[in-house]
Amino acid sequence: MRQINGVMDYEKCDIADMAAVRTADFTNATAGMVAITGLTIPLREMSTYEFEIMLTGTVTADANGATFEINYSGITTALEAILIGALTNAACIAERIAAVATPTTAILTTASQSGGVLIKGIIQTGATAGNLTVACNHPAAGTTTIRIGSSIKTRKLE
Repeated sequence: MRQINGVMDYEKCDIADMAAVRTADFTNATAGMVAITGLTIPLREMSTYEFEIMLTGTVTADANGATFEINYSGITTALEAILIGALTNAACIAERIAAVATPTTAILTTASQSGGVLIKGIIQTGATAGNLTVACNHPAAGTTTIRIGSSIKTRKLE
């Protein structure tokens, strides 16, 4: 959406795309980033998108927590996002994300904790189209589970 001479130009915005974890919870029991099944959206080259990732999940009975990262298989020229999530059962965390493939701070760090994670941002794609995905990691022994209904939404701005 653009403002031209004080008038909003809605014709420049694409309808939002959405993908979700639909048929079964996603589980990661490895100490490495793994793309969350179902959370992939293709993006066009040379475009600007607003995105929102909403995750609900749980970790096993350890205090290792989970880390997340935003990935894009094409070329990006800019990414700016913020993560807000449950750090412990009693505290939340807010963190800036300024590059793809950059792990966040561990969250959900209380044993057997459930909680939510919201990541909102803007991504600018370069000369190559690709897929926007989100990955999670359980940094040491244990399991991170992302629940059915977790989603990713994008809206092309220009």
